[in-house]
Amino acid sequence: FPVTIRSAVKIIASVSIGDPEQTSAAVLSDISMGGTSGLLKKQIGKKNDQGLIKFKVNTAGEDALLTLPIIVRSISETENTQEFRYGFEFSEIATQSKIILSSFVLLSRILRTL
Repeated sequence: FPVTIRSAVKIIASVSIGDPEQTSAAVLSDISMGGTSGLLKKQIGKKNDQGLIKFKVNTAGEDALLTLPIIVRSISETENTQEFRYGFEFSEIATQSKIILSSFVLLSRILRTL
């Protein structure tokens, strides 16, 4: 299905970027099959850095922990100087993770429209 289906969410995640690796907690605000965006408490890495994002989703009544490879596509300051908005592109998602992610994105989107 199209990568453009995007769902508004509020998911706590852990983001690890760069070499040497830097890690920060994030609150994801939207997600699609192509990527996600959210707020981080500190600025880590830079545009085009690669890393991993980890977060838990519940789909079909089951909790699943996703660990997905990402590329940083955007970093911007917010009005709150303690936070940074990041845009991440998912890259090379394993088949099992793709199935879980697509199910979660579609179900989240459908439930928000009911």
